[in-house]
Amino acid sequence: MKTNYILILSAGLALLAAGCRTEDPLIVQMREASDLLEKRVSSSDGNCRILAAEADPERNRTEFPLLEKSPSGHVRELRVRIGGAVNEIRRLALDPQSSGHLQALESSARLQLHYSVKDRQILWAIIHAGLHGKNEAIWLLAVNGDAEAEKMIDASLKCGASGELDQLFQAEDMNSLAPSITDQISEVVFAARTAGALETLPPDRAENLKKIADVQRGTLCGAAAHWALARHQLTTPSDICHSLLDSKRKVTTDAAAYYLLALGEVGGESDLALLREYLMGEDENLSTAAGRSILKICRRLLPFRERR
Repeated sequence: MKTNYILILSAGLALLAAGCRTEDPLIVQMREASDLLEKRVSSSDGNCRILAAEADPERNRTEFPLLEKSPSGHVRELRVRIGGAVNEIRRLALDPQSSGHLQALESSARLQLHYSVKDRQILWAIIHAGLHGKNEAIWLLAVNGDAEAEKMIDASLKCGASGELDQLFQAEDMNSLAPSITDQISEVVFAARTAGALETLPPDRAENLKKIADVQRGTLCGAAAHWALARHQLTTPSDICHSLLDSKRKVTTDAAAYYLLALGEVGGESDLALLREYLMGEDENLSTAAGRSILKICRRLLPFRERR
C-alpha cells in the first residue's frame, strides 16, 4: 500500500512539473516572427510581400503566387520560387533589353546561380558597354569565381576606404545627389554586398571594409560594409548596435536594414529584445529585416538548448 502511494505521488509530481514547464522563449519568439512575416506575405503587396517571403529561407516557396504585374516584380517573385524559375531568371539576366533585366541579374547573384563561360562573356560585355546593371553583373561574376570581377570589387572598396569619397557619404538623402555621385556610392555598396556574399574574405578586403564601416558609421555604405563583416564573423553585436543607435548621422531605412541583418549574423539571445522592437514597428522593411534576423539567431541557438 505504501509503495502504491509513493508511485502515485511520484507520478503526480512529474505531471505537476511538466505542467509548470514553460515553453522555450526562443521558440516563442520564432513563432511570433514567423507568424508576422506570413501575415505580411498574405496581406501585403509589392516588394514588401516579396521581402517577407524571403525573410524565412527555410520555408518551401516553390508555389509562391505570381501576382506582380511589373516585369521587375515578376522577376522578384520568380526569385522567391527559386526551384521553378532558375532558367527564366538566367534568360532575363543575359538580355539587357528585357524588362526585369536588373532584377534578374541581382536575383542570380543573390541565389548564386552558376553561369557558363559563354554566359560570363555576355556579362562582361554588359559591364564594358556601361549598361545599367554593371554593378549587379560584377556581383554575379564574382560569385561565379571570376578573378577580374573580384579585382573590381577590391578597387571599389579601396576607393571607399581611402577617404576620397567621405564627403559623398554624408548626404542624408540619396535622391538629392547628382547621378554621378550616387553611382560612386552604389559601387561601394554593391562591392560590400558582394564581399559579404563570397565564401572567403582576404585580409586587405576585410581591412577596407572595416575602414568604411567605421568612418562611414550610420551611412548606407557603412551599414553594408558592417553587414559584410558580420557575414564573415568579423564584427560584434555591440559595434553593430552602436552604429545603428548612436550614429551622429541620421540612419536611413536602407542603412538600418543592413544593421539589423548584420545582427542576425553575429547576434545572440541578448539582441532579440532590440530586434523585436523593430519587428513590431511600423516600418515594414525594417520589421521584415528584424524578423529574418530573429529567426536566424533562434535557429542558431536552439540546437545548443536541446543538448542541455
